[in-house]
Amino acid sequence: MSLLEYSISFVNYVSQTKKEMSVLAMGASEFNDLPSLPGVELEVSLITPNILPGKTLLNEDFTVNNLKLQRKQNVYNLIHLATHGQFNPGSAANSFIQFGNNKVGLDHFQKIA
Repeated sequence: MSLLEYSISFVNYVSQTKKEMSVLAMGASEFNDLPSLPGVELEVSLITPNILPGKTLLNEDFTVNNLKLQRKQNVYNLIHLATHGQFNPGSAANSFIQFGNNKVGLDHFQKIA
């Protein structure tokens, strides 16, 4: 799925009512090789259940395997990732999203999300 397709998909969610939506909110505040993100826990805890119903996974639970598991077990309209990422022009392999202590290249992200 291209960035444009993701953007278009997001527009479809805006028209849904809050009752119809659920969110998987995930993130980490501490990393081995990157600066800490001290606001992540507050950010994620404010999203669910306060804004939308759903599930929250933080810190050691913010893993690729847990994302895959949650996607198999539940249908989420939105997935919110509070983490580091780097988005560079060119190939998707030039960019990544940080999961706990595991960087996932955007070229591999579609396989897990």
